[in-house]
Amino acid sequence: MIFQTIKEKFILALFLYLVVLYYYLIFFFIIILFNNNLFDLTQIYFLLAFSLLFFFVGFFDDKKNISPIFRIILNSVFMFLFLIFNKEFEIVTLNSNLFEKQIYLNNLSLIFSIFCYLAFLNALNMYDGINGQSGLYLFFIFSYFFYSTQNILFLAVCISIFFFLILNFKNKCFLGNSGVNFISFIIFLFVIKLYKSSNIIYVEEILMIMFLPGIEMVRLFFYRIVKQKSPFVADNEHIHHLLLQKLNKNKVVLVTSFMSILPLLVFKTVNVSSLTILFSLSLYFFVIVFCKVKN
Repeated sequence: MIFQTIKEKFILALFLYLVVLYYYLIFFFIIILFNNNLFDLTQIYFLLAFSLLFFFVGFFDDKKNISPIFRIILNSVFMFLFLIFNKEFEIVTLNSNLFEKQIYLNNLSLIFSIFCYLAFLNALNMYDGINGQSGLYLFFIFSYFFYSTQNILFLAVCISIFFFLILNFKNKCFLGNSGVNFISFIIFLFVIKLYKSSNIIYVEEILMIMFLPGIEMVRLFFYRIVKQKSPFVADNEHIHHLLLQKLNKNKVVLVTSFMSILPLLVFKTVNVSSLTILFSLSLYFFVIVFCKVKN
């Protein structure tokens, strides 16, 4: 009986290893074929190696539910090592198209870069709540990258996300912590690369793209602290949980997807970041208050 259990675990582990290897080979060939000079070969090797490390941090978190602090430390160490070997991915300046200014971070660039990655990782992790929500948000991000660059690599990623969404809506495939860790790292690198490549995207656009998951993370952190809870402990106060009290799942996904796209659309229309942030904040908290009001 013990031997049979060990054998089953070995077969399962081998199967998972082969699945991960299969998808990494596909991912590797996609980047090689459609890279279009976005990354050089050395950067691609580092990207694949460290994305695997981040994936396994999330994978073990899915399996063993490791503590949030330990997970943050692991992700911080891996990002630190990646940036040490790839200085070109450090955020050294903040470029504003609207104000036509550059803020130099100097000695704070490494710490700020790690903080930005961890903030986005945690925001996306909190946003990944119901089927379709994170997938549509990722589809929006990579669609905008493709729109901004016409790089076929981003179109290839969009197609991959589209097939993931089909399975996700059918309850057959999920991101999980492993998927969130993996895709957060990939998006971070793409954003930094585009940010530094002839100013394809600016600070304002990055803020608008990441507005909804970002403000959701900040609200939940403060809410939990006020309630004397750990900011890392899950609860049912996420925007999708609140909306589910009023709407069905499909309508909730439509509402959150619309709210994630709207800040960038408004910013592109009015080109005033302060007005866009004010409008987006007002809409966000209106939805929260609306959901909190009893029928």
